[in-house]
Amino acid sequence: MQFVEREIGGVPILQVDAWHERGLVHGFFGRELDIAKSRDSWNSVMEGQTLLLLTQHHSKTIIHFRTPGSPPDWAALESEPLAGDAWIIDPKEEFLADVCVGVKTADCLPILISNPRNSVVAAIHCGWRGAEAGLFLDTLVLLGRMGVPPKAIEVAIGPGAQSCCYEIRDDVKAPLDRAMSLVESFPGPDSKPAVQSRDGKYFASLKDLLLAQAYFFGIRREHIVASEICTICDGRYFSHRRDKEAAGRQVSFIGGLPNT
Repeated sequence: MQFVEREIGGVPILQVDAWHERGLVHGFFGRELDIAKSRDSWNSVMEGQTLLLLTQHHSKTIIHFRTPGSPPDWAALESEPLAGDAWIIDPKEEFLADVCVGVKTADCLPILISNPRNSVVAAIHCGWRGAEAGLFLDTLVLLGRMGVPPKAIEVAIGPGAQSCCYEIRDDVKAPLDRAMSLVESFPGPDSKPAVQSRDGKYFASLKDLLLAQAYFFGIRREHIVASEICTICDGRYFSHRRDKEAAGRQVSFIGGLPNT
Protein backbone atom coordinates (compact mmCIF):
# COMPACT_ATOMS: atom_id res chain seq x y z
CA MET A 1 0.00 0.00 0.00
CA GLN A 2 1.13 3.51 -0.76
CA PHE A 3 -0.31 6.97 -1.27
CA VAL A 4 -0.81 8.32 -4.76
CA GLU A 5 -1.75 11.87 -5.74
CA ARG A 6 -4.58 12.18 -8.23
CA GLU A 7 -7.26 14.65 -9.29
CA ILE A 8 -11.02 14.24 -9.23
CA GLY A 9 -12.90 16.87 -11.18
CA GLY A 10 -9.72 18.93 -11.26
CA VAL A 11 -9.37 18.85 -7.47
CA PRO A 12 -6.22 17.25 -5.95
CA ILE A 13 -6.79 14.23 -3.76
CA LEU A 14 -4.58 11.77 -1.89
CA GLN A 15 -5.61 8.12 -2.30
CA VAL A 16 -4.36 4.63 -1.46
CA ASP A 17 -3.27 2.79 -4.60
CA ALA A 18 -4.64 -0.63 -3.59
CA TRP A 19 -8.02 0.80 -2.60
CA HIS A 20 -8.31 2.75 -5.83
CA GLU A 21 -7.57 -0.41 -7.80
CA ARG A 22 -10.36 -2.22 -5.92
CA GLY A 23 -12.85 0.49 -6.85
CA LEU A 24 -13.28 1.76 -3.29
CA VAL A 25 -14.33 5.41 -3.23
CA HIS A 26 -12.11 7.17 -0.71
CA GLY A 27 -9.55 9.89 -0.29
CA PHE A 28 -8.05 12.82 1.54
CA PHE A 29 -8.92 16.20 0.03
CA GLY A 30 -6.96 19.36 0.77
CA ARG A 31 -7.99 22.99 1.04
CA GLU A 32 -9.33 23.12 -2.52
CA LEU A 33 -12.46 21.40 -1.24
CA ASP A 34 -13.55 23.26 1.90
CA ILE A 35 -16.30 21.12 3.41
CA ALA A 36 -16.88 23.63 6.22
CA LYS A 37 -17.78 26.38 3.78
CA SER A 38 -20.24 24.53 1.56
CA ARG A 39 -21.29 21.08 0.43
CA ASP A 40 -21.65 22.39 -3.10
CA SER A 41 -17.98 21.70 -3.76
CA TRP A 42 -18.45 18.06 -2.71
CA ASN A 43 -21.54 17.63 -4.87
CA SER A 44 -19.82 19.08 -7.92
CA VAL A 45 -16.72 16.92 -7.54
CA MET A 46 -18.22 13.70 -6.14
CA GLU A 47 -21.44 13.62 -8.10
CA GLY A 48 -23.70 10.73 -7.13
CA GLN A 49 -22.00 10.10 -3.78
CA THR A 50 -23.82 11.03 -0.58
CA LEU A 51 -21.45 12.28 2.12
CA LEU A 52 -22.29 11.74 5.80
CA LEU A 53 -20.34 13.77 8.33
CA LEU A 54 -20.34 13.94 12.12
CA THR A 55 -20.65 16.65 14.71
CA GLN A 56 -17.13 16.14 16.05
CA HIS A 57 -16.18 16.99 19.62
CA HIS A 58 -12.95 15.09 20.38
CA SER A 59 -14.86 12.22 21.95
CA LYS A 60 -14.54 8.44 21.96
CA THR A 61 -17.96 8.01 20.36
CA ILE A 62 -18.05 5.61 17.43
CA ILE A 63 -21.10 5.55 15.16
CA HIS A 64 -21.80 2.13 13.66
CA PHE A 65 -24.23 3.17 10.98
CA ARG A 66 -26.68 0.52 9.81
CA THR A 67 -29.42 1.14 7.30
CA PRO A 68 -33.05 0.35 8.09
CA GLY A 69 -35.39 -1.64 5.87
CA SER A 70 -36.12 1.40 3.71
CA PRO A 71 -33.88 4.20 2.42
CA PRO A 72 -32.86 6.60 5.20
CA ASP A 73 -33.63 10.30 5.06
CA TRP A 74 -30.23 11.36 3.75
CA ALA A 75 -31.15 15.04 3.76
CA ALA A 76 -31.98 14.87 7.48
CA LEU A 77 -28.68 13.15 8.25
CA GLU A 78 -26.84 15.83 6.29
CA SER A 79 -28.60 18.74 7.98
CA GLU A 80 -28.45 17.23 11.49
CA PRO A 81 -25.25 15.15 11.67
CA LEU A 82 -24.86 12.49 14.32
CA ALA A 83 -22.44 13.31 17.15
CA GLY A 84 -19.19 11.37 17.33
CA ASP A 85 -15.63 11.13 16.07
CA ALA A 86 -15.59 7.83 14.19
CA TRP A 87 -17.77 6.03 11.67
CA ILE A 88 -18.10 2.35 10.84
CA ILE A 89 -20.21 1.18 7.90
CA ASP A 90 -20.41 -1.75 5.52
CA PRO A 91 -20.60 -0.23 2.02
CA LYS A 92 -21.97 -3.52 0.68
CA GLU A 93 -25.13 -3.15 2.74
CA GLU A 94 -28.28 -2.22 0.88
CA PHE A 95 -28.69 1.56 0.43
CA LEU A 96 -25.00 2.22 1.24
CA ALA A 97 -23.38 1.53 -2.13
CA ASP A 98 -23.28 5.24 -2.99
CA VAL A 99 -22.69 6.56 0.52
CA CYS A 100 -19.40 7.81 1.94
CA VAL A 101 -18.69 8.57 5.58
CA GLY A 102 -16.21 11.30 6.30
CA VAL A 103 -14.43 13.37 8.91
CA LYS A 104 -13.35 17.03 8.88
CA THR A 105 -9.85 18.07 9.93
CA ALA A 106 -7.54 21.08 10.08
CA ASP A 107 -4.51 19.60 11.93
CA CYS A 108 -6.07 16.57 13.62
CA LEU A 109 -5.30 13.29 11.88
CA PRO A 110 -7.87 11.62 9.63
CA ILE A 111 -7.75 7.83 9.58
CA LEU A 112 -9.43 5.62 6.99
CA ILE A 113 -9.73 1.86 7.40
CA SER A 114 -10.64 -0.86 4.91
CA ASN A 115 -9.97 -4.54 4.19
CA PRO A 116 -9.42 -6.64 1.06
CA ARG A 117 -13.13 -7.48 0.79
CA ASN A 118 -14.16 -3.79 0.85
CA SER A 119 -16.51 -4.59 3.73
CA VAL A 120 -16.77 -2.79 7.06
CA VAL A 121 -14.88 0.44 6.48
CA ALA A 122 -14.19 3.22 8.99
CA ALA A 123 -13.34 6.92 9.13
CA ILE A 124 -11.85 8.46 12.29
CA HIS A 125 -11.13 12.02 13.45
CA CYS A 126 -8.18 11.82 15.83
CA GLY A 127 -6.67 14.80 17.61
CA TRP A 128 -4.37 14.43 20.59
CA ARG A 129 -7.32 13.78 22.92
CA GLY A 130 -8.70 11.02 20.74
CA ALA A 131 -5.29 9.46 20.15
CA GLU A 132 -4.46 9.54 23.86
CA ALA A 133 -7.87 8.17 24.86
CA GLY A 134 -7.62 5.23 22.46
CA LEU A 135 -10.34 6.06 19.92
CA PHE A 136 -8.34 4.35 17.15
CA LEU A 137 -7.85 1.21 19.25
CA ASP A 138 -11.53 1.13 20.21
CA THR A 139 -12.46 1.28 16.53
CA LEU A 140 -10.09 -1.58 15.73
CA VAL A 141 -11.63 -3.66 18.53
CA LEU A 142 -15.13 -3.09 17.14
CA LEU A 143 -13.97 -4.09 13.67
CA GLY A 144 -12.60 -7.30 15.16
CA ARG A 145 -15.93 -8.04 16.81
CA MET A 146 -17.58 -7.53 13.43
CA GLY A 147 -15.45 -10.27 11.91
CA VAL A 148 -12.47 -8.36 10.51
CA PRO A 149 -9.28 -9.85 12.01
CA PRO A 150 -6.19 -7.67 12.55
CA LYS A 151 -4.33 -9.37 9.70
CA ALA A 152 -7.02 -8.17 7.25
CA ILE A 153 -7.29 -4.57 8.45
CA GLU A 154 -5.76 -1.88 6.25
CA VAL A 155 -5.07 1.59 7.66
CA ALA A 156 -4.40 4.93 5.97
CA ILE A 157 -3.41 7.89 8.17
CA GLY A 158 -3.80 11.13 6.27
CA PRO A 159 -2.18 14.58 6.45
CA GLY A 160 -2.16 16.32 9.82
CA ALA A 161 0.02 18.18 12.28
CA GLN A 162 3.49 16.60 12.38
CA SER A 163 6.39 16.77 14.79
CA CYS A 164 8.17 19.39 12.67
CA CYS A 165 5.62 22.02 13.77
CA TYR A 166 3.25 20.63 16.40
CA GLU A 167 4.61 22.23 19.56
CA ILE A 168 2.97 21.17 22.84
CA ARG A 169 3.38 21.82 26.55
CA ASP A 170 3.54 19.59 29.61
CA ASP A 171 -0.25 19.27 29.88
CA VAL A 172 -0.34 17.47 26.52
CA LYS A 173 3.06 15.80 26.75
CA ALA A 174 2.17 13.85 29.89
CA PRO A 175 -0.95 12.08 28.53
CA LEU A 176 0.73 11.37 25.18
CA ASP A 177 3.75 9.83 26.93
CA ARG A 178 1.39 7.77 29.08
CA ALA A 179 -0.56 6.53 26.06
CA MET A 180 2.66 5.62 24.26
CA SER A 181 3.95 3.65 27.26
CA LEU A 182 0.92 1.34 26.99
CA VAL A 183 1.74 0.20 23.46
CA GLU A 184 5.45 0.76 22.83
CA SER A 185 6.35 -2.77 23.97
CA PHE A 186 5.25 -3.87 20.47
CA PRO A 187 7.45 -1.62 18.31
CA GLY A 188 7.22 -1.47 14.56
CA PRO A 189 10.15 -1.26 12.15
CA ASP A 190 9.97 2.55 12.06
CA SER A 191 8.83 3.30 15.61
CA LYS A 192 9.47 6.77 17.00
CA PRO A 193 8.32 8.46 20.21
CA ALA A 194 5.00 10.29 20.36
CA VAL A 195 6.72 13.31 21.90
CA GLN A 196 10.04 14.64 20.67
CA SER A 197 12.26 17.27 22.28
CA ARG A 198 14.17 20.01 20.44
CA ASP A 199 15.80 23.15 21.81
CA GLY A 200 14.02 22.77 25.12
CA LYS A 201 10.59 22.48 23.47
CA TYR A 202 8.22 19.53 23.02
CA PHE A 203 6.71 18.48 19.71
CA ALA A 204 3.99 15.88 19.25
CA SER A 205 3.84 13.15 16.64
CA LEU A 206 0.33 11.75 16.82
CA LYS A 207 1.15 9.74 13.71
CA ASP A 208 3.77 7.76 15.62
CA LEU A 209 1.42 7.13 18.54
CA LEU A 210 -1.23 5.84 16.13
CA LEU A 211 1.33 3.66 14.34
CA ALA A 212 2.38 2.17 17.69
CA GLN A 213 -1.26 1.45 18.52
CA ALA A 214 -1.71 -0.24 15.14
CA TYR A 215 1.32 -2.48 15.70
CA PHE A 216 0.12 -3.23 19.24
CA PHE A 217 -3.22 -4.41 17.83
CA GLY A 218 -1.49 -6.65 15.30
CA ILE A 219 -1.93 -4.71 12.08
CA ARG A 220 0.63 -5.75 9.49
CA ARG A 221 3.18 -3.12 8.51
CA GLU A 222 2.45 -3.66 4.82
CA HIS A 223 -1.20 -2.83 5.55
CA ILE A 224 -0.41 0.61 6.95
CA VAL A 225 0.33 3.84 5.12
CA ALA A 226 0.91 7.12 6.95
CA SER A 227 1.29 10.52 5.34
CA GLU A 228 4.30 12.67 6.17
CA ILE A 229 2.45 15.84 5.10
CA CYS A 230 2.23 18.44 7.85
CA THR A 231 -0.88 20.57 7.60
CA ILE A 232 0.72 23.35 9.66
CA CYS A 233 3.53 24.08 7.20
CA ASP A 234 2.02 22.77 3.96
CA GLY A 235 -0.21 25.45 2.46
CA ARG A 236 -2.18 22.93 0.43
CA TYR A 237 -4.07 22.03 3.61
CA PHE A 238 -6.10 23.88 6.22
CA SER A 239 -4.46 24.35 9.60
CA HIS A 240 -6.12 25.73 12.71
CA ARG A 241 -2.70 26.18 14.29
CA ARG A 242 -1.59 28.35 11.38
CA ASP A 243 -4.79 30.16 10.41
CA LYS A 244 -6.75 30.10 13.71
CA GLU A 245 -10.49 30.78 13.26
CA ALA A 246 -9.98 31.59 9.57
CA ALA A 247 -9.12 27.96 8.84
CA GLY A 248 -11.53 25.91 6.78
CA ARG A 249 -11.87 22.13 7.00
CA GLN A 250 -10.70 19.47 4.56
CA VAL A 251 -12.61 16.22 4.32
CA SER A 252 -11.39 12.61 4.33
CA PHE A 253 -13.91 9.97 3.31
CA ILE A 254 -14.50 6.32 2.49
CA GLY A 255 -17.34 4.04 1.56
CA GLY A 256 -18.83 4.09 -1.91
CA LEU A 257 -18.50 1.12 -4.23
CA PRO A 258 -19.47 2.20 -7.75
CA ASN A 259 -18.92 0.10 -10.85
CA THR A 260 -18.72 -3.19 -8.93
